Amino acid sequence: MSSNKINNKQTVTFICSIESWKDLKYLFLRDNQAVLEVADILEAIEGVASKSLEEIDLPRARFERALLQCLKYNESESVIELPLSNKRYYALHAGIIGLNTTWTNLQTVSLGGNSIGNEGAVALSHDATWINLQTLNLEHNSIDAEEAASLKKNQAWPQNLRLFYY
Repeated sequence: MSSNKINNKQTVTFICSIESWKDLKYLFLRDNQAVLEVADILEAIEGVASKSLEEIDLPRARFERALLQCLKYNESESVIELPLSNKRYYALHAGIIGLNTTWTNLQTVSLGGNSIGNEGAVALSHDATWINLQTLNLEHNSIDAEEAASLKKNQAWPQNLRLFYY
């Protein structure tokens, strides 16, 4: 369904939520004109009926199985690690990850080798749920020292957090 001139975010959300697609593995909606914000993308992902989904490619954002499993299918308390290095993720993805309010046992976030930049770092820094976070790997994401310092100021995260951002 890529490149179909879909310009309405409600249409994207509707397509994602088609109930009869219970065994859908791939959903490609890229190269459509709909402008999706972080909340719209979360709604689209949460609406997918298929538990077999391995990849969803929405306008402006592509998600593979590893992140989809954590966002949609795993029990929140079982999410201990997010191995998301080198996935071509950017600030929008970091915003979606940072909005999660259920991963209370999360210990490691590996987003190294992506392009989340300062905007993505700020999005992650607002999370107040990851009270057991031990390691935050943001290496090779074009994050400057000032934004990295804001990550260390998060009061919900442990004081001994290991942060990598160079």
